[in-house]
Amino acid sequence: DRGAFAIAAHILAVDPDHTEAREVLGRALTELRDAGTAVLPENLLKVAEQALALLPEEIADEPDAVSVRSSVERTRALREQIRRGERLAAREGAGPRTFARAIEAYRAALLIDPANADALRGLDDVQRRMLERAVASAYDLRFGTAETLLDQAELVQAGSSRVLDARSQVMAFRAQAQAQQLALFKDAVASNDLDAANQALDVLRKVLDDASQIQDLERKIVNVRLYGGFAPG
Repeated sequence: DRGAFAIAAHILAVDPDHTEAREVLGRALTELRDAGTAVLPENLLKVAEQALALLPEEIADEPDAVSVRSSVERTRALREQIRRGERLAAREGAGPRTFARAIEAYRAALLIDPANADALRGLDDVQRRMLERAVASAYDLRFGTAETLLDQAELVQAGSSRVLDARSQVMAFRAQAQAQQLALFKDAVASNDLDAANQALDVLRKVLDDASQIQDLERKIVNVRLYGGFAPG
């Protein structure tokens, strides 16, 4: 247990040949191995690292020591992946690629410890950040980015209600923006206001996903420019 590790480590730091401390350390290693701990809790990791560093050479390669060393290595790798995920997820201006790397880091952590609470919370946090960025991108008329982020968030947890809510919010805003800009475009063409028509068309190019509809609007702009809004003939 933690106390046995700590006591043995402190004694061996002063007297590496202390027989009783070696025995205590050996028993502690055996107890940890028998517990079947794949990764170590925060309060035990440093103690285990110190204990392994103080192991006498003759027992450093024994099964108990090897098992504990393996747990320490897995724990270090787990913690590094979680820290990497946290750094990437919190990066200012993070986009789809950065979020994808954060998800990759958390999933790598879960390969080491499938039930790790920090990694699971990290994935949940990444999804939340992605949805916030998706909605913000939509309001900035970057619907391609918004859709990519929504799809990525869906892969984190399929069927998530908050993903469905965010997707509905983006779709509603897009439909509203489309209706508003089409109305502005129609009024501008009717009044032969080329500047206003072009402004509305610039927005519609970002909102509409129908190329033929965009081409039709562009032809109307040409008609206004050439014929004052009246089609030739």
